[in-house]
Amino acid sequence: MGTYRYMSPEACGINGPIRVTEKSDLYAVGLVLWEIVERKLVFLKHHPDFPNQSSLDSPNCEEALANAIMRCTHFDSEQRPVAIDVLNSIENLKPSYTSLPFKPIQRDEQERIIRPIGFDKTNDEIPLEEEVTESSDLVVPSLGMEPLNNYNDLSPLLEAERNPSISSTIILITAIVVFLVIFVLLWALYHPSPCPAPSCQYGWNYFNGSCYKLYSKKVEYDAAEVECRANNANVVSIHSEQEQKFVNGLRKGSWTWLGLKYDSQWSWSDGSDVDYTNWEDGHPILTRSLANMRRDTGKWESKTSLDSNFFICKKPK
Repeated sequence: MGTYRYMSPEACGINGPIRVTEKSDLYAVGLVLWEIVERKLVFLKHHPDFPNQSSLDSPNCEEALANAIMRCTHFDSEQRPVAIDVLNSIENLKPSYTSLPFKPIQRDEQERIIRPIGFDKTNDEIPLEEEVTESSDLVVPSLGMEPLNNYNDLSPLLEAERNPSISSTIILITAIVVFLVIFVLLWALYHPSPCPAPSCQYGWNYFNGSCYKLYSKKVEYDAAEVECRANNANVVSIHSEQEQKFVNGLRKGSWTWLGLKYDSQWSWSDGSDVDYTNWEDGHPILTRSLANMRRDTGKWESKTSLDSNFFICKKPK
């Protein structure tokens, strides 16, 4: 997790419980590369408004590299890419930076810090618009750790900021190499299998060969089935305890239709076998021909067609 400056929103517990994943590491790597490009400390102005933002300011560099940095530093972890995607994009950028025809600039009379030469595909020396100060306060979440009060802990970064004679070329190539090494390590750690994880279209959730989507609006059962079929799906069917737990997690504590109907016998609307049930005590009641999940326990209750509930659609991957 590191210092607060490089911790992702979810790792700080902002807008939810503390959660650390592979994409938290992507976020930290993106911030380091952002600082190298911008030559200033990240969140020096932004951090007080951290909960109200959705992204950093885009760094002043080539569009492809800027896009890679912005994708890694998106405040919403679900919008960040997976490690291998960013690794591939950085690999594609590498030749354009390692072959730039410029030499390190070392001038004793230079007083202002300049941005790394070559990021904008020119040899222009572009100075920073503002200097980095060490007096800005940071808003630090209370996680039982001491906040970063001394910027000297970031000695490599600050040394580069204070000493304009450090070679821009060396800084740039070093950053790209570190970036590549970290992503290779992350990929090996989180993706031991060469096979990509299965996924569904945007807004749908994958489980065991099927895709699921919760619709948070109360409708009668027939309307739910019509909308599901419009998406080549059916109101959800459940065939195991594991699938029951997965669907229960999607519901967000709501009364939710099941695709289970009674017509001389109980059957699923997608035509699959009724090989698993999780009825509440006293159910099913045969005078009721439909079924839903209780919002508290997730157990199944029989209902009538006059009821209205949220619903989940399910379709094959």
